[in-house]
Amino acid sequence: MTIANANEDGIAANAAKPPAVNSGADRIARERSTKDACCNAENQKGSHQPAPSAAAKPLRVLIVEDDLTIGPLLAEALEDLGHVVCAVETAAAAAVAAAKRDRPDLMIVDVGLGKASGIAVVSEILKQGFVPHVFVTGDAVRNLPVGPKAILLQKPYRLSDLVAAIAKATGRGNL
Repeated sequence: MTIANANEDGIAANAAKPPAVNSGADRIARERSTKDACCNAENQKGSHQPAPSAAAKPLRVLIVEDDLTIGPLLAEALEDLGHVVCAVETAAAAAVAAAKRDRPDLMIVDVGLGKASGIAVVSEILKQGFVPHVFVTGDAVRNLPVGPKAILLQKPYRLSDLVAAIAKATGRGNL
């Protein structure tokens, strides 16, 4: 797992592991890992994250994920953390419309959305104003043009990694 900050030019510059192989077996392993992290975190000793405190208002989160397994699992994990998922979108145009309609506090966006780019989706949404965002990807994080304020999380990741990425993106200390 890698959490990367973009450099001042908006390029993700650090990669902790080699690029993921995109075979069917690797995809299934990533999905299982994400499912385990998102849905079974409370069963893993010491890994359950408490819901946001009263001082830390729950975030309204837009999820943009084209994988029909990962999107709902991620939504469930975020709701278990006390956040509100305002939409789970699988397509670029729907994501832009949802951001305009729902005005999320945070976006979690897959870098690759089939034929579309999650980076281009976020760029379009940010024309209306800044929204903290976390990009997720199963590919290498080196040299992705994600923008200077983006956080990049490499799949597969644990729930604690997601919580840390959200905290970095939103500037909140402990979620």
